Amino acid sequence: MRFIFLRHPQTVANEMGYIYGKKDYPYTILGEEQLLEAVKLSDRFTYDRIISSPLGRAKRLAEAVAEHCDSSLSEAKELEEMSYGVLEGLTIEEGRAKYPELMDAFMEGEPSYTIPEGETSEAFFDRIKDFLDDHLRGDEALLIVSHGGVIRTAIEYLLATEPGFSWQLEVGNGSFIEIVCKDGYHRLKNIINQS
Repeated sequence: MRFIFLRHPQTVANEMGYIYGKKDYPYTILGEEQLLEAVKLSDRFTYDRIISSPLGRAKRLAEAVAEHCDSSLSEAKELEEMSYGVLEGLTIEEGRAKYPELMDAFMEGEPSYTIPEGETSEAFFDRIKDFLDDHLRGDEALLIVSHGGVIRTAIEYLLATEPGFSWQLEVGNGSFIEIVCKDGYHRLKNIINQS
């Protein structure tokens, strides 16, 4: 089994430093360039099919890659970014001003802490884990077009690392990370970073 993870291009929210998961924002000018480059870079990989987050910033890239390589495309809600609830659309500074105690708990990363109208880190981890476990039983190569939090969580789960390890890796917008899973061993094979 091979997972090739592709992060969506830069959005206005990335550029502005917003906390966001479920909200969608358009690509920046750089994001539009990253979309074109990611489509070209997808030729470096072989894969059987593409599965995308249904959120627009990932889906638009997945559709462009699928059209480029004439590949099948499906969506999986499990690949959506984490829901940040009432913090969605705020910068860290705005979050601290509006919800100081909430931001302290959020920044500490307590796994069972629920952001009002959002989801816990535990619930987020579990849905990514369940998606990966369902596909680990197969023997195909999947191009997964998704989000930074999803990809970092997948890396930590598949490579059995400590939570937070993936923040030591650069997972830039429009970047690819390939993980090969064979005979019970999972290894990082390839990283192509655009940013």
